[in-house]
Amino acid sequence: YSVLHNVIVEGKDEENRVDDSNVKLTPYPTLVQLKSSIDDENNDTSSIIEPPSIQPLENFIKKRTITIEGLKQLRIRMAK
Repeated sequence: YSVLHNVIVEGKDEENRVDDSNVKLTPYPTLVQLKSSIDDENNDTSSIIEPPSIQPLENFIKKRTITIEGLKQLRIRMAK
């Protein structure tokens, strides 16, 4: 029974240490604060989704066209 007694004593000591320690609780925001923060977030973001820039695609297509033309010329030269 001494083992059981030691476990009970350790449990009570642990409870006392937890009760004595300073517990810092984070206060919850009020509904008014939540509403204002939601409104602020909604005002910061625009509801219009802007399309991505087409410039990178145009650059890629130009480079690809040059590459294809170069390969065609190489094929013609290799065939000779």
